[in-house]
Amino acid sequence: MNWHGTQRASHRAGPARVSERLRRLAPARLVQIRLKLKHKNVLDVICAAVIGSLTQPQAIVAGLPVDGQLRIVGRSTILSTRSGRELGRQLRPAQ
Repeated sequence: MNWHGTQRASHRAGPARVSERLRRLAPARLVQIRLKLKHKNVLDVICAAVIGSLTQPQAIVAGLPVDGQLRIVGRSTILSTRSGRELGRQLRPAQ
């Protein structure tokens, strides 16, 4: 119960319930509800190259293996000095 004595629903109302409530509250008004759906796709990429020195890179160039070839798919934002140094400790020159 809330402070004025009515019970509160213990579950969230779905779009149909919200729509029904809005029709009862404002029957003469047209009400639009827009839902934003976000989709997330996750891909494993590799560090194909770096911008800057190998010991302290400034940015990462991301690559994705496709059909046996490395395709460049993006790059990072500028790395902080600390992040660049930490990454530089993990990197090895390509052979």
